[in-house]
Amino acid sequence: MSRIAAFTGGRKHHVVAARTRRARRRRRRLAGLAAATILAASGAIGAAPPAVAHPLGTPQSVRLGAEGNQVWVNWSAATDDLTALGIHLGVLGPDRTFVDDQGVLVPEQSAEYDAVLLARSPELARYLLEHIEVAQRGTPCRGRVSDTLQLTGSGARLLFSCAEAVDDVTVRVETLTDVDPAYRTLAASDNGERATYTVDSPEHRWELDRAAGLGGYPVGFWVTAVGLVAVVVPGASILLLRRLRAADEGAGR
Repeated sequence: MSRIAAFTGGRKHHVVAARTRRARRRRRRLAGLAAATILAASGAIGAAPPAVAHPLGTPQSVRLGAEGNQVWVNWSAATDDLTALGIHLGVLGPDRTFVDDQGVLVPEQSAEYDAVLLARSPELARYLLEHIEVAQRGTPCRGRVSDTLQLTGSGARLLFSCAEAVDDVTVRVETLTDVDPAYRTLAASDNGERATYTVDSPEHRWELDRAAGLGGYPVGFWVTAVGLVAVVVPGASILLLRRLRAADEGAGR
């Protein structure tokens, strides 16, 4: 019996040692792969060109809402796209030009001060009022630009006065699509509705009456919330009961 036990014990020792060696080799291979991946990523990052304005880059954004008979619109764009607009409007001087980048015209250079010059120019206000419009049941709402000095932060703010208290309006956004038709704008209202403006879809009808939904939120919000509760709560309850049952059975053993 002692010889058998010794043989069995030795065999187990060799099996465990072999498994340990395989595990070590696997860890070394994974460590080598991770190191190679990190080095490759570092090289790619180091070789990346500086960011330039591009119509397929970070999109413009519009945020809007209504108060009484007024609609407010906040428009913002990336710093490089503001440079592109400044060149387009001629407010950055005749020496600032576009260059071709893989078939797309982008600013030759960009600086943060470009946005400051653009924000102070009367051309910007005129441009925004020509390219962002609000209409109530087919009648244009009178607009004005109330602030452009926060252009690189919260963006430019526009106010539109409509004839009646606002419930729904049609908003047209065509900013920068005259620079390049590939530009797009992601828009959202303060009650959660979203839309994407493109050169082919420059208009969207917005429901801005917050009283249309419970607690000031649109009906779609509550439909989604109720659906999530109906699915998540029962599932979580079943999982909790299973865990409590398993704990009781383990304690009884």
